[in-house]
Amino acid sequence: MNLNNEKYNSLIINKIENLRKSKLLNQTEIAKKIGMSLNGYNKAVVNGDFKLSTLTKIANVLGVPVSYFFEESGKSDGILNGNQINGSNNNVSIKINQYQNEIDKLKQEVNYLKEIINQKDEIINLLKNK
Repeated sequence: MNLNNEKYNSLIINKIENLRKSKLLNQTEIAKKIGMSLNGYNKAVVNGDFKLSTLTKIANVLGVPVSYFFEESGKSDGILNGNQINGSNNNVSIKINQYQNEIDKLKQEVNYLKEIINQKDEIINLLKNK
């Protein structure tokens, strides 16, 4: 899903850049963290050639939900002023919520797996010390 709309792209680009700068990250660091070349990152961010998957990765690196990029200043409904991104607002809002829910589930799973690894490490250390 490409998010091609000049108004949205401008808003998203500004939010990415403001967040990036506030976290003292440069474009190269973000690109590396999301698995892209600097040229690929620039194409996506500077030129506004977004894919939702890329935007999701950027959101994760910057520590915000993907919906953050679609919120107008002072609004938290996740969609701008009733305008559309390649179709229906409802579809975009639903997709954003689905992705955010999936991200939340994956974060919980990662935390659970980290706990299991820690427990196994403790068992290994106990067995080594016997």
